[in-house]
Amino acid sequence: MNNLILYEGDLLEHYLYIKQTLQANNIPYKEKIKSGNSLLHFLTLFFVAGRGSLGLNKERANVYCIYVENANYETAQALIQNHIHPNIH
Repeated sequence: MNNLILYEGDLLEHYLYIKQTLQANNIPYKEKIKSGNSLLHFLTLFFVAGRGSLGLNKERANVYCIYVENANYETAQALIQNHIHPNIH
């Protein structure tokens, strides 16, 4: 099965909306959450900057990925396009 990436981003709202939309339209998908909270990244910030970072840096946020089959990609993209990219027609 060939999968294409339908969404890759750090907005939980978009991720949840896409999952709900795909489920409501019976489009199978695979998901992956990449965590940017690595110990190596923290230690690098600590030793290079001399301090830890306050709050959550964008580089350290989760990245949400949703994949769909090639055959369903255009349909899935059309279903989410107005929510994810409201200015694109």
